[in-house]
Amino acid sequence: MKKALIPLIILILLIGGIVLVSSSKPAANGQTNPSQTDFKNNVEIEVVWNNLVREQKDWIFDLIFTTHSGDLTTLPIGEMAKLEVGGERITGLNWEITSPDPHHMKGTLKLSNPPKVDINQQVTLILKGVGGSEEHRFTWGTK
Repeated sequence: MKKALIPLIILILLIGGIVLVSSSKPAANGQTNPSQTDFKNNVEIEVVWNNLVREQKDWIFDLIFTTHSGDLTTLPIGEMAKLEVGGERITGLNWEITSPDPHHMKGTLKLSNPPKVDINQQVTLILKGVGGSEEHRFTWGTK
């Protein structure tokens, strides 16, 4: 009886795994993980591209900053942020702080009416000058 249950349990687990994998919709650029982290000059930045599907009306990026030197809330993140899409630089991202902790700041970058992007194009978020570093780069795409 127990030997007969083992293949049945394996089959159920296998089917469950297939259903789980097929139901987790990959992003339009082939990536399933929209979260990336970069650490430079004592500043860690985690970026989550909330709506990684590129056909959305707005692109929304959640940012989490961590540092133990300086006040991050005074930085003009919206001006420091640029998107690079297919080699073209895009500015005009709107920045909103959602947690104004000077050492653990959180906020949202939003690009309204983003360009149409081919599935094979990279999308790179560039934050220039945060913590004195030249650039923090976060890239999604297949290239």
